[in-house]
Amino acid sequence: AYGNAWKCYQSQNLTLEDFLQAAYFAQALERLGIRHLQVHFANLPTAIVEVAQQFYPFTFNIFAHAKDIYLTPPDVLDRRIAKSEFILTCTGFNAQHLRQISTSATPIVLSYHGINFDRFTPNLTVRQQSEAPLLISVGRFCEKKGFPYLLQACQRLKQAGYGFRCMIIGYGEMQTQLLELIASLDLEDVVTLPGKKTQDELVELYNQASLFVLPCLVTDDGDRDGIPNVLLEAMAMELPIVSTDISGIAELVEDQRHGFLVPEKDSVALAAALAKLLGEPQRRREMGRQGRQKVLQQFNLERNVGEIVNLFATATASPSLSGVDRRHA
Repeated sequence: AYGNAWKCYQSQNLTLEDFLQAAYFAQALERLGIRHLQVHFANLPTAIVEVAQQFYPFTFNIFAHAKDIYLTPPDVLDRRIAKSEFILTCTGFNAQHLRQISTSATPIVLSYHGINFDRFTPNLTVRQQSEAPLLISVGRFCEKKGFPYLLQACQRLKQAGYGFRCMIIGYGEMQTQLLELIASLDLEDVVTLPGKKTQDELVELYNQASLFVLPCLVTDDGDRDGIPNVLLEAMAMELPIVSTDISGIAELVEDQRHGFLVPEKDSVALAAALAKLLGEPQRRREMGRQGRQKVLQQFNLERNVGEIVNLFATATASPSLSGVDRRHA
């Protein structure tokens, strides 16, 4: 077992720490009697699971998300797909991409994320009492969120005479760059970066907002979002959406029904879409209502998790797990 595990380790770009982690992980699985595992992300976590599998026999499935799909070499992805009992992924765009890569018969299944609708319920009275329209955006301050393009769009709106406020909630490596851009574009009176917020605080801000904007993009190395969960939250809160037409976003946001989708890295188109919604409060409300209905129907957490449980039941009843205590699978 150790020889096979070491060969598996040497064939991948792993550290000695990763190898030791895989050995410890395999021991823990054996001690607990776990014979089937779901591993999130098809990159490093799955690499460690591949090594662990050499120490102790268990099956696994992968839940692939975004960066792990597009930054992992296709031949490596294909090998990991073949080893997996089945693949889950959170967008149809991802599923199609993985099917094009796969040379095995491993099922690749679309499984949308979901949210707790009890938590994300709008208070429209608060929204109607707001002053200048509030544009809200939420995300890590990294390149693929496209926040510099939002700031450029805000500059265009301000220069065109629109009254609005913009709040970008989050943190990350681009914070200093964003603050400098806010200053250089003369946006300090309309754009704020309030930092981290709890989920309860975020719900309050969603209630105050007039619309949600997230100008996602594909980076030069291929990194991108799938369907950002914050879009689900905003739509559940009956906010119209302005975002981009990349990856799986169009599976959630239907252009001109739930908001507007614009090309990535296009601050002019982004500003035009925001201007349309700023000038039409009734349209904002109608798009928001339709958006909540969309997430209620397709992104129900309880139902989507139930579908995953059924897949687990099938996997743990497979011949590869015959004789196993399935309470631990």
